[in-house]
Amino acid sequence: MSRPLARAFALFVESPAPAVLRGARAVPHAPHVALVCDPRDALALGNALALGLRRACGAPAAIVCGFSNGGSAPALPATRALTARLAARGLQVSARGRLALVALPAEPAQVRAAAARAAAVGAPTVVVAAGPRPAELDATLGDAELVVLVARPDAGAAFVGLALAGLGELAVPVVARVVAPRPHERALAATGLAAVGGLAFGLAPALESL
Repeated sequence: MSRPLARAFALFVESPAPAVLRGARAVPHAPHVALVCDPRDALALGNALALGLRRACGAPAAIVCGFSNGGSAPALPATRALTARLAARGLQVSARGRLALVALPAEPAQVRAAAARAAAVGAPTVVVAAGPRPAELDATLGDAELVVLVARPDAGAAFVGLALAGLGELAVPVVARVVAPRPHERALAATGLAAVGGLAFGLAPALESL
């Protein structure tokens, strides 16, 4: 992904998607990214990363797959259409802003298939793995084009190094970022509408790896 597209991640006022991408149609290339982070930051980071992917590739909506989707909220028509397509695939999904939120199964052995069904719809997809990670989830992370590891500022270099070493066995690129979302950035990301400030700029460089 080019630098201009990565910088576009941080825009609050967004231009309409191109006419050929109206509704819930698949985009020519819908990135599939995995996010590994602290559970306390999963909602803000997962939504912000998905919003960045959506904006960068010109898609009308994006998908976030996680173990707690936060429930439904006001959503755009394109998001509701995408949500309907995901529900038709047997997924538990809700709509929020520009994001379709897929609740992954609690059973690790079922997660990979659910995430794959979501990504196959053809919208930008982020799969969130927060907290302790069962070994079975490595295959799910390996299905992504990119794994983004986000650490808190107080995590320490040793922790980040160990986390990177654990992810290094995957056959996909892994990038690490340190991000500390502020309360207002978390609140806006939670709406599924936009990512701003340090939250957006902190994640944007990771998208250049796509």
